[in-house]
Amino acid sequence: MKSKSKFFVFGTIVFFCIISICVFFFSKTGVTSVKIDTTGQPMIGNNNAPVEMIIFSDYKCPSCKLFHETFFNKIDEKYIKNGQVKVYHINFPFIGKDSTTAAIVGEAIYSQNKNAFWQYYDAVYKNQGKETDNWATPDFLMKIVKENVKNIDYEKLKEDIKSEKFKKIVEADKKLGEKIGIKHTPSIFINGKYMERINLDDIFKEIDKDLKNEKNN
Repeated sequence: MKSKSKFFVFGTIVFFCIISICVFFFSKTGVTSVKIDTTGQPMIGNNNAPVEMIIFSDYKCPSCKLFHETFFNKIDEKYIKNGQVKVYHINFPFIGKDSTTAAIVGEAIYSQNKNAFWQYYDAVYKNQGKETDNWATPDFLMKIVKENVKNIDYEKLKEDIKSEKFKKIVEADKKLGEKIGIKHTPSIFINGKYMERINLDDIFKEIDKDLKNEKNN
């Protein structure tokens, strides 16, 4: 009887340890609400828009490309252009070393011309290479920029890329994502709520719900 009792106690402890680990894990990666500091982050939309969308992304991420080319334009047409939603981009480079290079280029462009950043954002995804290839090199990215991004100083950009002037900003973005619990890209938050499923229906429902709440307040 004593051995059975010990086994029961041990089994109970193990069970609750497993439950505790699961609760911790899913609280870091599941649906959660957080306050994210967007100071200095690239933004598109009206500053006074009632709904804030934050996208953590990696320029080498195929799913980020898919989201941008499949969903982003529809969100833009329905909510951003009419001033209801503003969208922030935050770097989360984790796929390869050149993920960081692509993010540095984006930050360098943003420092020169905030609107030009979104030209770059669109151009990189249109020219995205294979996830496993080291394609986001300084030379390739400069080529993309010269062909698609206007109203910036290309020579200054080249110098900023070479010196990795904005690397600390990119590293700070990644640390922010890690602190929140980001595990993959794209990771999307709408008014602080993590979107567990990324599809237009869920995104539109969440935006409409927040717009309705804002109207009723």
